Amino acid sequence: MAASTFSDVIVSEDIRKRFLISSIVLGFTHLTFEIRQFIYDPIKWIIDPWNYLDLGAFLVPTITSIYWLVLENGTIAPNSSFVQKPDMNTNMFTDYGTSVLSMYLYLIGDPNALSNWEYKNNSQLTILMVLFSLLIAVYLMNLLIGLLSNAIEEDNNRVSYYHADVDETRRKIKELIKDGEWNSDKFSEMKQKLLNKLRIQDK
Repeated sequence: MAASTFSDVIVSEDIRKRFLISSIVLGFTHLTFEIRQFIYDPIKWIIDPWNYLDLGAFLVPTITSIYWLVLENGTIAPNSSFVQKPDMNTNMFTDYGTSVLSMYLYLIGDPNALSNWEYKNNSQLTILMVLFSLLIAVYLMNLLIGLLSNAIEEDNNRVSYYHADVDETRRKIKELIKDGEWNSDKFSEMKQKLLNKLRIQDK
């Protein structure tokens, strides 16, 4: 999909159309998978929010590819013009590297890469910006924070607590006492508490 936005110097018109057609074919292929899942268990498919994210993930590129094929060069108006003289930074989305850079700048709060379009007359751009902000800033960041907190909590539980079978522990301690390996000089208070819990008499 990104290759279809390259200039004619990098990607020819024929190759661009092939990219767009392949994006449409792949999009409809993934759509058939979702339809099969929906037919198999409609209720389970509807209540699962991840299915809606999957649906949007391949429907947006598919619809965009169809849009680019119907309207030549993807232009909204046939007689579009620039107020300022176009340069290499006028449209950073004509190259894959600069498009990634513009998205990085947008993430850190610099929307200048998107300021060349009027948001009022480009509702698609506004909707994509809002969805991108919600997905990255709200959903994805909170998801990563939640996963990190769960990992830290599991690690704390692993470090703080040791689960052992009572009978097995009692048997092992009695063996250590019998063999004379139960040294009461180290961690004596903790060992005494453990003996009291297990009801073992240290002779």
